Amino acid sequence: MALVQSYDFLPSGESESSPVFEEALAKDCRQLCGQSLRQASRFASLAAVGALSCAKRAQLPCTSGLYLATGLGDLNSAARLFAQTRLGVGLSPYDFINVNNNTAAYYIARIGGFTGPNLTISQGAFSFEWALYLAQAAMVQGLTHALVGGVDERAPSRVELVRRVRAHAQKRPGEGSGWLALTTERRHAEGVLLGLYWLGPGLPEACPRLKQLLNDAAASQSLHVMLGAGAPKDGLGAILDTSQVARIWSYHDVCGDYPTAQAAGLALGVAWASSAPGVWVHISGNGCGAFAVIVWESCAPVG
Repeated sequence: MALVQSYDFLPSGESESSPVFEEALAKDCRQLCGQSLRQASRFASLAAVGALSCAKRAQLPCTSGLYLATGLGDLNSAARLFAQTRLGVGLSPYDFINVNNNTAAYYIARIGGFTGPNLTISQGAFSFEWALYLAQAAMVQGLTHALVGGVDERAPSRVELVRRVRAHAQKRPGEGSGWLALTTERRHAEGVLLGLYWLGPGLPEACPRLKQLLNDAAASQSLHVMLGAGAPKDGLGAILDTSQVARIWSYHDVCGDYPTAQAAGLALGVAWASSAPGVWVHISGNGCGAFAVIVWESCAPVG
């Protein structure tokens, strides 16, 4: 499975969205979507700009599948809707539409003209990994192109931000719309997906196979590691031989922490790999002791 080096990452850069970023987002919406998306929420706009930018760069056909991962969905619209209901003030009909997480994927498919499978996946810490897994499964069954991404936005105010992340005060909150274009063709791709592994109490047998793959790969080329949220920073030896790791890359310093930051991290990794070829490993974990490991190999585009 080839990974096309095509992505878009949209951080707002501050604890609260800056006017400069919001103006840039609106401008990108008009340019990419041909309209301002006035009825769409900020979440849907983030998703549309990231996905359509990726699709344009990768020149994806209209038959491409769309797999949108989100950990929290359009939480800000939902919070506003619930607050309006509680206060008994007038409700916006568009908020009722936007709180449906499938709405963002609808906008992307409508504007991009995509007719392939269209799914919105929200599976906690592994939302992006499940989106990637489902896209892989569809491509094994005959789908030739897929757009896979993760979208989450941060809180609308500093007070709400502190309330939401109080349990993770040491983490730098972030937001983003990170996307990858997948294809079964090697041409123009800058990475080849070698495998997606689920490690935990339910699938311990995957670990020996994964360790063998990584050890064999590291014997002939550089091995790079990216640590997602919940990754075992002090226990990598249980998954791979850390003595063979060329470098550990940190993308959270760039995009901050949010439920689907893996999407932006993997996309950034594909871009960084142009100067650091080899086998790349992305490891993330959840609160139940399970881990998801994505392994891919950088490669020079053909054609």
